[in-house]
Amino acid sequence: MEASSKPVAGSEVAPSGETLRSVEDFYDVANNLPTLCWMADADGSIFWYNRRWYEYTGTSPENQQGWGWTSVHDAHRLPDVLQRWKYSIATGEPFEMTFPIRGGDGIFRPFLTRAVPLRDAAGLIVRWLGTNADISAQIAAESSLRESEELYRSALAAGRMGTWQTDLINRTRLWTPESMALFGLNLADGRGHVRGDEEDEYWSALHPDDRHLMRAFHELADKQDSFTSEYRVVWPDGTILWLRGHGHVVARGPDGKAHRMVSIVADVTERKAAEDHNQFLMHELSHRSKNLLTVIQSIARRTARTAGTMEEFESRFGQRLQGIAASHDVLVGNSWQGAPLADLLRKHLEPFVDLQSSRVELGGPDIVVGAEAAQAIGLAIHELTTNAIKYGALSGPAGTVKVTWTLDDDAGAPRQLLLNWIEQGGPPVVPPSHKGFGHVVFDDMIERSLKGKVALEFAASGLSWRVSIPAANLIIGKAGG
Repeated sequence: MEASSKPVAGSEVAPSGETLRSVEDFYDVANNLPTLCWMADADGSIFWYNRRWYEYTGTSPENQQGWGWTSVHDAHRLPDVLQRWKYSIATGEPFEMTFPIRGGDGIFRPFLTRAVPLRDAAGLIVRWLGTNADISAQIAAESSLRESEELYRSALAAGRMGTWQTDLINRTRLWTPESMALFGLNLADGRGHVRGDEEDEYWSALHPDDRHLMRAFHELADKQDSFTSEYRVVWPDGTILWLRGHGHVVARGPDGKAHRMVSIVADVTERKAAEDHNQFLMHELSHRSKNLLTVIQSIARRTARTAGTMEEFESRFGQRLQGIAASHDVLVGNSWQGAPLADLLRKHLEPFVDLQSSRVELGGPDIVVGAEAAQAIGLAIHELTTNAIKYGALSGPAGTVKVTWTLDDDAGAPRQLLLNWIEQGGPPVVPPSHKGFGHVVFDDMIERSLKGKVALEFAASGLSWRVSIPAANLIIGKAGG
């Protein structure tokens, strides 16, 4: 039979079930369809294509008859197409498959191809009617949708966010994987139930102190379209997360009651921790500021008692304030989490003596003292250094100061920090005739504020100051202990 857009068919069998007036009418309709159409005989050999087929493929009827259609197929996919087509021919089952077909411009585009058998009155297949629908736009849309979905999922994951839907009529929830991860849930198909008891996954995940909020959310939904809240969830392993959620009603009944809601939450655990830490720091700052003012007032009073003139008072008071500031510099550098003892000692000594010289020796393990201990020890070291510069080992050319510290780990005894200041080689030591401010710092402040024990000796060879401080004044996690 000659292949053309309208074959001569005086005795053509009209497609089964159709109501067209004649086979001629069928071909007229098929030739004007935007879809590629074709017909094949019972053994699968194609004998007719509609006009659209030739327009798209840029081929002629002469080279497309029979199995000539294979020339416009992707060579890599063709074996699968032939296998599937021959299976339909052998079994009589309808054919359906997606594969690329090359256009006249040389570009392969995806087509959804379907073919159904046409049977005679005896039920025998007499031909096949097939169509090829270009699904390029559909695939592009699906790809774009997948990309958008992946982007959406990535954004949720990156932002530690999750969403779900609540159907208040059917009493169900539909969770996304991201939202289940935030709530510590593992639900088949993400489907849950609204019950308000142990069988309600949302209610069960809420922190016991926050479960009352669930009823409040539903009451709000009946009154307003959207609302926000913050609450805690508890994972099966005991992990607690803070979530900030936003609910929005998307469907209501005639009575105005909420039927369906969508919700989104974000993990704000880090923010809440930062807020709690900031609040803690504010309380600590207030407490420490009051303590600092008390210390400064004490320094001012005691300095005034021993100063002979206003100029002497200003000089001594200013130096002692600088000593306090030095300790605070070390604390600030460690976010007020404590002060490394070695850094604290260097900070107080370096304004007065070259730490690289042989006149000062520092030695001891890595130990971090707490904020209060840093202030007390810092003031003591400042006074000891000032005294050594004026009267002690550092007042002459040959004197030395040795500062050592260690942790006393004697079995059965409370752990102690042992700190020693030993001067040698200076002028002969003369014990003071009265107890000045320095001695108050050496003894009283250490003993009173740190519950330490102090041994101060004015030996002929040089002043020695030995201190034992309970380990409670240390930041143990950073003290090598």
